Amino acid sequence: MLGQISFEQALRMRRVAVAVGGLGLLSIYVIKVIFNVPIGWFSGGFNYISLLYSVWEQLTGFAICVAITGVAKYRWDNSSAMLSALSRAAFATYIFHPLVLIILSILFRSVDIDPAVKAVLVAPLGVVFSFALALLLVRIPLVNKVV
Repeated sequence: MLGQISFEQALRMRRVAVAVGGLGLLSIYVIKVIFNVPIGWFSGGFNYISLLYSVWEQLTGFAICVAITGVAKYRWDNSSAMLSALSRAAFATYIFHPLVLIILSILFRSVDIDPAVKAVLVAPLGVVFSFALALLLVRIPLVNKVV
């Protein structure tokens, strides 16, 4: 079904993702500040705030996935040596990324900054180091046959 999406539909879905995502974030902020709702209500439980957040999160995620898939089909349909190597290492990255993320989490545990800022710093490092580890592992002859 996603393979049948046109470029125009993908661009439309990108606008939907930005609009729904932005309005949702604005709504969450307004609800939190104006109505003084505890932040824990957004994390789950049996309340209308949790339901609102869950529906918003799924709609935004779906719109982002469809938009990226559709745009990638038409704009990122090329190959290079680097992309081929990363593609070859993708499964190993999937398998071994938890190890990399755990190590990074332990290394950054003592850094005293806001958790959101820490996530913004650690996430790209996790991607880079996960692929780096995978690229090394797929060069090992026996591992190369498994992953």
